[in-house]
Amino acid sequence: MKKILIAALVLMMSPSWSAIVYQYDDGSGESSLGCSGCDVIWLNGFKAVAGGTSITSIDIAFGANSTTDGPSDGALVNAYIWSDPTDDGDPEDAAAIASIAGTVQSSHSDTFIRFLLPSPVVFDVGEWFFVGFQSTDFAVSRDENSPAAQSWIAAWSNGLPNPDDLSSANVAFGEARTFGFPGNFLIRANGEGSVPEPGVLALLALGIAGIGIRRRNLSV
Repeated sequence: MKKILIAALVLMMSPSWSAIVYQYDDGSGESSLGCSGCDVIWLNGFKAVAGGTSITSIDIAFGANSTTDGPSDGALVNAYIWSDPTDDGDPEDAAAIASIAGTVQSSHSDTFIRFLLPSPVVFDVGEWFFVGFQSTDFAVSRDENSPAAQSWIAAWSNGLPNPDDLSSANVAFGEARTFGFPGNFLIRANGEGSVPEPGVLALLALGIAGIGIRRRNLSV
């Protein structure tokens, strides 16, 4: 009997695999943002949740559907993922830990273009991280209806943007709404991870109790 109960416990402890999309936008951009003569890094901050701690890709929609200001399809961009060493949700000290070179595609169509990370980047539940991209035109699409206030801007005028030191930006650095641009960017992250099956912990407790009872019966 004890062997049967132990086997049941192993099965109940097996986690399920899930997928999470980190996003603030509603899928529609009302405006594009840019900085004439600047190199800009646009990024969103997210907090890792169970079932999505392994970040596999970044999705970006370039240029709002309602505008015609840049970017041109084929323009070069670099997408990044950053960790947050102090875990305070502020990218002032963010550390770039992966990058993906790509191009603008399907601009002004609210179409998300996927940038696959070279390998998944894993965070702990509750850790902050950032995803975004670098451009030189009006490339970022902004959802003005999103109130999350988790989009950030870092802009340089010297042609030397530094993804490893966002606070070194000499034109602008800060959360978008502080510059008069409320809402959030159409930048998303895709995560995967294991989560306990619903009710597993309760079933596990019952299984352990059952083993204890059986042992007591055997010792009588």
